[in-house]
Amino acid sequence: MINVFVDTMCFQYAASVKVINSTRCEKGVVCSSSGEKNDTEIIITEINILEKKANFELGISRDIEAINSIATNAKLGSVSLCYSHEVNLELLCQPAVDLAVGRLHGAPIKIIHSPLLKRAKKNFDSNDSEIYPLKIYPRNIVNNSRREFGHLSEDEIDKIMRDEIFKTPINSFRYGLEIKRLISFFKNKYNYCANTPKLFYPLLKKIKYARYREILNLLNVNGFSEKNKPNTYMDALHLWTAECDGCNIFMTLDKNIITRYKNPSLKVLKPRDVLKEIERK
Repeated sequence: MINVFVDTMCFQYAASVKVINSTRCEKGVVCSSSGEKNDTEIIITEINILEKKANFELGISRDIEAINSIATNAKLGSVSLCYSHEVNLELLCQPAVDLAVGRLHGAPIKIIHSPLLKRAKKNFDSNDSEIYPLKIYPRNIVNNSRREFGHLSEDEIDKIMRDEIFKTPINSFRYGLEIKRLISFFKNKYNYCANTPKLFYPLLKKIKYARYREILNLLNVNGFSEKNKPNTYMDALHLWTAECDGCNIFMTLDKNIITRYKNPSLKVLKPRDVLKEIERK
């Protein structure tokens, strides 16, 4: 059976709705059991689900239709779909993505571990000073998004977001909602735009494994500006993950990956070409 790794962008285009989280701060009063009143700031979060506008160019429209057909094939057991926890973390910062339960038209899709996680401890140790993705966090870990924040610089917000995203439990729907709430709060109060590749970048630059560095070179990472390098480093991690898991196809709409990445064991294809491969089988 064909084993297809689904890249982040494919989830974005496959989404049938746009989920928008918005927050606003209002002044309020908290009353204690003794009757004492204290002024406070109340954070109100709203979730709006909007219909996506289908004004795509012809090529993209064909790929979107192909993704739907691929999902149908996955439901019938004709193809196996997978993605990584790191892709999931990227999707947390994307508004135009269906919720996890209906993602990719409800097709069965499994989460695979990146090489970083495979080389990690399997059991959570609260005394371990190393950050994710060098360990797996339990689902009952406490999210700190309800903390109070004063004035914060962008670097300080990056650190808070990095800590929260790195310790997100694998496939934890509830924790993911809390992360989205925190992202919405920072955007409203500080005009901050969360970006997972940017948050991962300091860690990814430290990876010395030869194959990861080879993939970076294939993607011509040095040809990008410092601003765009984080996305390329993240793309290399996804490709490395797909290679290590023995995937046959890496499904993406990223032109740089399609043009530059070459590996006889892992085909890089657009959704419409993935569908052709499935139909040939």
